[in-house]
Amino acid sequence: MPSLPELMPTQVSDETFGGVTYHIAGELVPVLSVDVTRMPVYFEHHILLWKNSTITIGLKSLKGALKRMMAGMQIFVTEASGAGIVAFS
Repeated sequence: MPSLPELMPTQVSDETFGGVTYHIAGELVPVLSVDVTRMPVYFEHHILLWKNSTITIGLKSLKGALKRMMAGMQIFVTEASGAGIVAFS
């Protein structure tokens, strides 16, 4: 019988990269909290956990819609912008 998977400890919890500050918390179900005050972030709609009331959520269309549809990829991505924090899982 195969052994059960072991949780790997995370080294990074709070970091700023590319002008975006983020925080990672949790082990079994990690949560990524992103400060979108300075720069909007794009994400798949089904991973949103919560957002501050000052965050605006909108859709952004991607180029090459026909090719993306034929490949089974998304045509739209969700954009979070404004002053505040948004969390993903």
